[in-house]
Amino acid sequence: MKNASKKIAVGLLTTTIVASQIFPTSLSLSESLSGGHLAEATVATDYFSAISSQSSNIIVNEANGKINVVVNLTKLSTGGTIRIRATSNGVGAELYNYGILETPTATGIKIYTLDKKVEIPKFGMLTVDYYNKAGTAVVASVSYLVNDGFTSTSQDISDATNKVNNLFKDANKNSLKPTTDQAAIDAAQAAVDKLAAGTDKTNLQNDINKAKELLAKQTADKAAQNTAKTAVDALFTDATKTGIKLTTDQAAIDAAQALVNKVQDPTVKADLQKDIDKAQSLLDGQNE
Repeated sequence: MKNASKKIAVGLLTTTIVASQIFPTSLSLSESLSGGHLAEATVATDYFSAISSQSSNIIVNEANGKINVVVNLTKLSTGGTIRIRATSNGVGAELYNYGILETPTATGIKIYTLDKKVEIPKFGMLTVDYYNKAGTAVVASVSYLVNDGFTSTSQDISDATNKVNNLFKDANKNSLKPTTDQAAIDAAQAAVDKLAAGTDKTNLQNDINKAKELLAKQTADKAAQNTAKTAVDALFTDATKTGIKLTTDQAAIDAAQALVNKVQDPTVKADLQKDIDKAQSLLDGQNE
């Protein structure tokens, strides 16, 4: 019987990989299990069946930092309990056991929302087990092949934190790195969006909002810099800035000065101010 169990397990995994990425497979197991070994197994359609409009009898998706597992329970085992476990693959080591999630008293669509306690690797498995009342035997199981894997909550937080922190020059988060653009902020936002609601997500979102504000100010200041530079350059006869145009008068210099005053970047502003001062000096020399 032990050998038969192994064959069933191997056959189950093989069918999963070849035939489906979703792994819509149910097993009905005898309640006379002994020593943890499979006593009898047959394909079950009485305890779990296909979800309406779906070809699968289990649906798994990730949303808002949680894993949602949906099954259609079509038969009750009196006093039985629903448990879910994550394994490294179809016949691999158990990664996490969520324990008893429900003692069903009615059939129908069941939705279980799970915390992302551990990383489930590519081709790992989430299995819904329906135990008998005594908890000594599995009445039926349905498994889902996690084709691309699931990261854990701690991994998601770490990834989001790194992406957000990398937007800023330092821990003070008062200025952005030169490499921070809208694409970098969007990538950080996507990482934060994956997190479940909580303090970590709130704090990281606040940092992203600050980054967005800083980038908006930078963008506006770039425009102010360009406008001011155009006005300042127009005061001079050429790029050497050793002479001013015949049209450059005090009003032209004052207008350029007003535009320079709007520039926020201190380095750029200082350079433009030097040019203004030079133009003023040249004009004053002409008027002497």
